[in-house]
Amino acid sequence: MTRFRENFTAFAAPPFRVVPEWSDEAPGPRTLVVSPGRAFGTGTHETTRLCLAALARLAAERPLGRVLDVGAGTGLLALGALRLGAASSIATDNDPECRESCRLHATLNGLPLRVVQADGARPFRGRFDVVLANLMAPWLLERREELVARLRPGGALVLSGLLGGDVDEVSAAYAAHGGLEVRRDGEWAAIVVRT
Repeated sequence: MTRFRENFTAFAAPPFRVVPEWSDEAPGPRTLVVSPGRAFGTGTHETTRLCLAALARLAAERPLGRVLDVGAGTGLLALGALRLGAASSIATDNDPECRESCRLHATLNGLPLRVVQADGARPFRGRFDVVLANLMAPWLLERREELVARLRPGGALVLSGLLGGDVDEVSAAYAAHGGLEVRRDGEWAAIVVRT
């Protein structure tokens, strides 16, 4: 664990700075504090950074409103949404360790994140302004209708966890639901669907 801590230093994941919980760095309004090694999504992966950047672009256009992060891992994306002014943010995950990690990260960041045990977006009946799903292409394809059903008209769906070779198939599956914007980071990609 000591070696892992030595190798994990603060870094930029625009528009955020991701800082380990043991850092002496002073936190700011665009800082996300993480406990590395707990669940997936501490900001080091390209797909996490693509989603954070997508949230920032959306927040620059209009208020984020109500946000749902499906398969949240550490909850970093849901917390990023709150840092960017979301009215509320819910992190869902089936994995108890992930839900515990979401709660820990909400505490570390001093943010009011709601954490829910859920299989995807199915348990929710309301609609959200932004739905995040940083998962794998087969899951995004299988659960397309469920994700789209949770999005209010005029909302945005942020899909990632995609390798470049997945983009065409996932884009085709979601094209009927709105305009698509694709961004890439190395071999990884994210798609924003605007209804």
